[in-house]
Amino acid sequence: MSENTTNPTEPDDATASPGDAATGAKAHSAADSKETEGDTERSSANSEAAKYRRRLRDTEAERDTMATQRDQLARQLVETHLSTTGLKPAAFWALHEGLDGLLDDNGLVDPAAVTQAAHAIRDNLGIATGPVSHTEGMSPQHREARASWRDVMQGREERV
Repeated sequence: MSENTTNPTEPDDATASPGDAATGAKAHSAADSKETEGDTERSSANSEAAKYRRRLRDTEAERDTMATQRDQLARQLVETHLSTTGLKPAAFWALHEGLDGLLDDNGLVDPAAVTQAAHAIRDNLGIATGPVSHTEGMSPQHREARASWRDVMQGREERV
């Protein structure tokens, strides 16, 4: 008995032509190239999206830095205007949070609003607005006439 056993997974040499093998290889490589092109397009799109995300993060960081600098400059301008009101900046910032109400419509420091806020704080706390003498309220209204050293040396002890 002659056994002619063929592997069912391998093409039968009698039925397979050499052109079929070449066509199968071309089809297989074409499918691989399509997958590679799709991967390339996806990776290109991903890298482009990553580039835009990086640019967005950089732009947001710049925006935050500029906003911080703007707020610091505005606070310095407010403190400059406070020097005319006689209220110390530390007292002002302890009682007035942030720049709310101190900026005009254009985002600039409004000197009138700063002055008004400082006066409101002074009025609420009862802080005196003018210079105060350290002896005010302590000296008698009527001073007695006393002899000066000159009067004492010349023999006049009482002053008239």
